[in-house]
Amino acid sequence: MEKVLEKSYRILAALSESKEPKGITELSRQLSLVKSNVHRLVTSLVELGLVQQAPQNEKYFLTLKLWQLGRTALNQLDVRKTAFPYMHELVNRFGEDVYLSVIIDTYVVYVDHVPCDHVVRASLGGGHEAYCSSTGKAILAWSPDALLQRIMSGATAFTETTITDIETMREELNKSRERGFALNFGEWSRSVHGVAAPVFDYSGLPVAALGISGPANRLPLARLEDLGKHLDALGRKISSELGYLPVVQPEGMRHTG
Repeated sequence: MEKVLEKSYRILAALSESKEPKGITELSRQLSLVKSNVHRLVTSLVELGLVQQAPQNEKYFLTLKLWQLGRTALNQLDVRKTAFPYMHELVNRFGEDVYLSVIIDTYVVYVDHVPCDHVVRASLGGGHEAYCSSTGKAILAWSPDALLQRIMSGATAFTETTITDIETMREELNKSRERGFALNFGEWSRSVHGVAAPVFDYSGLPVAALGISGPANRLPLARLEDLGKHLDALGRKISSELGYLPVVQPEGMRHTG
């Protein structure tokens, strides 16, 4: 592998894992690279539109360009075809609507839907703000922090349980990563609960989320958590069929996806 490419990738990875922008000195120390080399590489990444400098402190953070490239790649992956039999399996087993969703701009959009026998359901292509949806939160939990910052910048409350503070949301997404699935406990509509798990492509990018939603009286917290375990397992199966290989982390850390 070309050294420049490898070092550039390491810089991008370091920025993606950081909750805050990082300076040249921080990156140099973290990656054990010469400061002047890091500065040159970061300057190139800025010119490519992959990295941006924060004017208030001259530190650097990722732009959404990598995410946009990954989202475009979704069209080249047969996620819907791969997920469809698993979605039917979930509907037949649990009797609730199952959705396959992606994030476009700041919204979750339903790209596939297997309905149950109940009357009330969302239409294909419909969606709402990602921060108050279980499928949106499932994708955000494993996405670059820059996407979360963009989505939360205009967050408003729809119910008393809607999370509008970005630090509170980060804590919520940390919980989602720990358990493997995200919850929506009446955050968009008080009468609607949901649970979802991410679907990853071969590169580890969360390209979609597999979710179940329905009336709150049918989906109390205990049932959401039980459904979440099944969604997590099936999300992993779908991801594996798309070529995703989980990255094994050191002892005590949950692996990605």
